[in-house]
Amino acid sequence: MVEGDLERDGFCLLRRAVDADTVAHLLNVFCDVFEDDSDNVRARSSRGHVYAARNLIETIPEVSTVWQSDALLRFLREQLGDDVGLVRALFFDKPPDRTWALACHKGTSVAVMDNSIPSPSFSRPTTKAGVPHMIASDDVLRQMLTLRIHLDEVTDENGPLRVIPGSHVSCASVGVGMNAAFDVHASAGDVLATRRIDAIFPIVFLDGIVIHIRGASGRVSEHTMYVAIGVNFRGKKALFGLWLSENEGAKFWHSCLTDLRNRGLSDMFIVCVDGLSGFPEAIRSAYPKAQVQLCIAHLVRAALRYVNDSDSREVIADLKKIYQAASVLEAETELENFSKKWDAKYLTISKRLKWPHISEMFELPMAIRKATYATNMIESVNSVIRKFTRNRKQYPNRESALKLIYMAIHKASKRWTMPIRKWKEALNHFAILFEGRMPKNLD
Repeated sequence: MVEGDLERDGFCLLRRAVDADTVAHLLNVFCDVFEDDSDNVRARSSRGHVYAARNLIETIPEVSTVWQSDALLRFLREQLGDDVGLVRALFFDKPPDRTWALACHKGTSVAVMDNSIPSPSFSRPTTKAGVPHMIASDDVLRQMLTLRIHLDEVTDENGPLRVIPGSHVSCASVGVGMNAAFDVHASAGDVLATRRIDAIFPIVFLDGIVIHIRGASGRVSEHTMYVAIGVNFRGKKALFGLWLSENEGAKFWHSCLTDLRNRGLSDMFIVCVDGLSGFPEAIRSAYPKAQVQLCIAHLVRAALRYVNDSDSREVIADLKKIYQAASVLEAETELENFSKKWDAKYLTISKRLKWPHISEMFELPMAIRKATYATNMIESVNSVIRKFTRNRKQYPNRESALKLIYMAIHKASKRWTMPIRKWKEALNHFAILFEGRMPKNLD
């Protein structure tokens, strides 16, 4: 039985994946091996207790086959394909008074047989405890999972492992961290699987929404909640950034984008944003190859601010004729028609359409354009934030705002199970347009 969603949460727990006899045998083997001071023992406590050991593949043969149980092998093949194998095995015996947090899955150093051989997939050779290591490329890391096999029961009393849901795609800063963590309660034979952040996103939406927060002085002021949400190569939504600032500006967005790059997000193909001044420059500073597009969700949202409720459906239908046009010439014609029909009543809309920004989207194939037109992509997240804001009116402090909104979005993300409609068509165009930047191995 699998608890959790590896793709959505970055971890899942496989119950009873290793049978009781195998667990008992491994415990006996470890006890026998760790009684001496051989080279495989790497770390002892002040009282002589072994709490960590490396090189288990070489020193304990039983470790080399434990992952081949029916349940584990079936799971690994579902995630990685038929060609799977064990790369490394470590031993940890965590003291009961401590807890280990997996806040971000950023481990990039991989044990190798020989780190002196040049390879485009590996770099920066090092040696750790006598074992050669190298930094693996994003393509290599996408094909790896970490399995934590529990050999004893883990409860609240003996210090459970704490994992932040979504930390493979979200490491939200300023207060959101261990407070949103999930305590992993496991029995002997249960296996925790974790994976690293996706290094490349084909589509990213960046947006800011205003909330009210009470400061230390008791004064309530407006703050901007910055949201980064993307579409991965499986066509599914993923929240991977949440920040808070007193106002929205390109300078702060630049710091957010730098944070994403430092956490392992190496490339974005298309970034959809609003018309904030300096925003495209901030994006290209962190991601020089990214194509910046005006988000249609922002366009429609901004237009409806000036439209009577009785006209809103008709205005939206006419806007769709513009951005769903087959070519830039057809879009220009529809824009002229829109102006003739609505300028007398809503001149502000035509002035705010920013045609130079809109016309750039017609350089993309229709399949990709439709993927970026998924207005519910960013609006679904904003609706969660607005719901919390509407119910609370204001937040007592910054930390509570981040924590509550983070957990609310994570709860909503459990419904993000289906890919974008006709995603495979868009993916084929991405493979052509962004050849050389696509991951070599897609799930």
